[in-house]
Amino acid sequence: IPVVFASGESPLSSASGAFLSSLSDIHSSSYSLDSLKSFFLNPAIPFQDPEALLRFVEAAISNSITSAPSFSRDRYMKIPASEGGGWYRALRFTLDKLMAEKDSEAVLQHIHALMAALLVPEEFSGREDDAAVYSFAMHELGAFLDKARRAKAAGYPVDKPLFPLFIPYLAGERYVPRKKEGGIRIYPFTQDAALSARYRVIIALNDDESTVRVRKARFLSDYELSEERKDTDITRDVLESYTLFSGNLFLSASSQTY
Repeated sequence: IPVVFASGESPLSSASGAFLSSLSDIHSSSYSLDSLKSFFLNPAIPFQDPEALLRFVEAAISNSITSAPSFSRDRYMKIPASEGGGWYRALRFTLDKLMAEKDSEAVLQHIHALMAALLVPEEFSGREDDAAVYSFAMHELGAFLDKARRAKAAGYPVDKPLFPLFIPYLAGERYVPRKKEGGIRIYPFTQDAALSARYRVIIALNDDESTVRVRKARFLSDYELSEERKDTDITRDVLESYTLFSGNLFLSASSQTY
């Protein structure tokens, strides 16, 4: 019987994920030339003018520019538009704002401003796989910002810039692509709970493997939530989801761990 193992992948391994994570890398490295090269010369990211970005990197190398810790002494800013300097300026002005932003709505505005300034109008919709992961990443960003808003409303405002917190949060998520290979698809437990299936078999369940817990606002450290930090058992919700999305559901379980 042919089978297909459908393991989740980090969204950061996709083109859209690379775009988002590179923004964080560039800022945290003080706009190092290495981080800018990895970003601007990434062929998977649909930039408007890749040739201009290559000229910018070549100009930075010829001028021996390696980083720009201070905006006021940023030597990249002196690179003329004819050598791609305009694209860097579009990046720097908005990225500095994004990496310092604590307002949820403004975070989205800055990200969309960067995409509009740097990417082709189609952004990541040109390829089906990229579009799907981009949609997933933006959905996760929306959920993340909503959690930050609810934490603030509950009296626990996030007193840190939000986007630098989001990247490790997104790295911990898993995206399961919908591939078309034939065969029985095998998923890790919980990753297919919301996928409709006419027949579904869940094997080797036991108390350890089937228990699912989530941590409130896991992007915050324990001391920032103090007594509000609790693990929530959502095992019942997961099993009910399997029941809801399965035409015929079969379980294989045991009382002990194998």
